[in-house]
Amino acid sequence: MHKIQTLCDYDKAQLIAEFDDDERGVMRKGVFGNPTPVMFEGHEVLGVEKVKEYLSTLFGNYMELPPENKRRIHNFDYVDFDHSYHDYHDTRVFK
Repeated sequence: MHKIQTLCDYDKAQLIAEFDDDERGVMRKGVFGNPTPVMFEGHEVLGVEKVKEYLSTLFGNYMELPPENKRRIHNFDYVDFDHSYHDYHDTRVFK
């Protein structure tokens, strides 16, 4: 991954890629802009500067749920630095 990431000079690049499981993660570098404080689940974190352009690039009309037959679960991983993965038991329920 590091080898691929360093093939292009970031400072000269017009486009960047957000690592996801879809090609929609390729967008103009200017979308990220300056880190911008946003609230997320009660915590202030740094997000992208051009939120609407970012979400539109990734999801199209991000204010509406896609039809049920187009919805999918993304490939997320669970990370817990305090416990071994052997101790993790997934209790989530997906419908």
